[in-house]
Amino acid sequence: MEAQSHYGKVTDDVVTLLAKIVSDKNVLTGDDC
Repeated sequence: MEAQSHYGKVTDDVVTLLAKIVSDKNVLTGDDC
């Protein structure tokens, strides 16, 4: 159980980080996607 919850937290962090990077790229390039 602990491993799953830890993995879930890491996944959430990665998803958040990726979303942040994508948003930054969109701002820099002005692309919609």
